[in-house]
Amino acid sequence: MNSSAKFGPKVIRLTSAHTPDVGQLCTQANTIQELSRQRDFIIKEVEEERARWEAERLGFDRVAEALIARRSHGGDSTYREEVRFFFSKNIYQII
Repeated sequence: MNSSAKFGPKVIRLTSAHTPDVGQLCTQANTIQELSRQRDFIIKEVEEERARWEAERLGFDRVAEALIARRSHGGDSTYREEVRFFFSKNIYQII
């Protein structure tokens, strides 16, 4: 038996056009749709988390500037007062 007779049917079978199963295509389309939905959800969550971090950073900056301004205007404050001031301003953001 020569090699072309042996491998010919396999080559033809592997290279011939295959019509995909409709059920398989529907399943794949649903999977792709669900994965896209999950990706969009994760992207939205990350954007919201970044916005929260930015708001927290800006709040910290404002408190720091207020403490610096208070101290520079002759208001000697202790560490305890600064911490109390910081938490009294930020507790309302949490609630």
